[in-house]
Amino acid sequence: MNGKFVALHIEHREGIPDYLLLKQRLSSAIMAGFWRPEEVLPSVELLADYSGVDIDQARLALVSLTRDGQVANQDGAYRITPKIDQPLDKLTNLSTMLRQRGFEAGSRWLARRMATPNDEEILWLDVPVTKQVAKLDRLRLAGTAVVALEMTSLPDSIVPDPQLVDDSLYEYLRTKDIAVATATQHIEAMVVSDMMSKITGFTPGSPILHLTRVGYELRGQPIELTHSYFRSDYYRLVVELKR
Repeated sequence: MNGKFVALHIEHREGIPDYLLLKQRLSSAIMAGFWRPEEVLPSVELLADYSGVDIDQARLALVSLTRDGQVANQDGAYRITPKIDQPLDKLTNLSTMLRQRGFEAGSRWLARRMATPNDEEILWLDVPVTKQVAKLDRLRLAGTAVVALEMTSLPDSIVPDPQLVDDSLYEYLRTKDIAVATATQHIEAMVVSDMMSKITGFTPGSPILHLTRVGYELRGQPIELTHSYFRSDYYRLVVELKR
């Protein structure tokens, strides 16, 4: 039997419905890339057979995954959605998350330039108006689909020549022995403006997630200000709460 089907077999646990156990197994398998976005899951009957639950419980598991947005029911076939989960309790790399979901991660540069810092950059990056900041604007791609617009500013002491930044900003920083150790993020929902639509191809008025991140190096000095605009059909934020 295929390894990804073996991973679906559940151990029945007293007090926990089988459909929840199967849902958990399916969700983990999807996030691990066992099934790629747009791929169709096996039929309810096969899932019941592979997992060892009855058909009604298998169907409930799929219905629950549909509510969560991980699969979509299209004429009775359950197809994997392109939804990407980003945990908010740790620093993550978008390219890595895309690859884990089975996408080919890519980017398309819009601008790499030096500029006089604006008010926001002066405040968050702690740079004087007499200095310059490197501005890196690009589209983030999942395969050929544009899934995000990313606009990053860094002090010129960190990136003196933005043309030297290739596919990965963090890889460039690593070559300079610089790393983002901590970050703060502000999150808000908004809709695509006409101007953003022209840049990204997103549908005007469609919902997006706007993340503003300030990254700090180990000593607490701010070194990165990034505005990211994510398509809501591709992106979801996950946070673990602790008392």
